[in-house]
Amino acid sequence: MAHMRRLGTVVYLKLSLEEVEGRIHNLNSRGIALSPGQTLADVYQYRAPLYERCAHITVPAGGQSLAGTVEAVKKALAAYQK
Repeated sequence: MAHMRRLGTVVYLKLSLEEVEGRIHNLNSRGIALSPGQTLADVYQYRAPLYERCAHITVPAGGQSLAGTVEAVKKALAAYQK
C-alpha cells in the first residue's frame, strides 16, 4: 500500500457492503480474489480498512450517478492539492 501512495494520489471510492454487492453481478468472473469459502463480505471487511488507511482522499460514492462521483472526485482532488 505504501508503494501505491508513493506513485501518486490514492483516491478511495467508499461504498457500503450492500452497495458493492449490488454492483457486482458477476462475482465469479469479475477477478476478485476469494479464498475457498470466503465471501464478498469477508473480503470487504478485510480490505475496507486497508483502503481507508492507504488513501490520501476518501470520497463517498454511494447513492449517486457516475457523473456525481466524478464531480466529487474532482472537487476532492482540487481541495487536496491546495
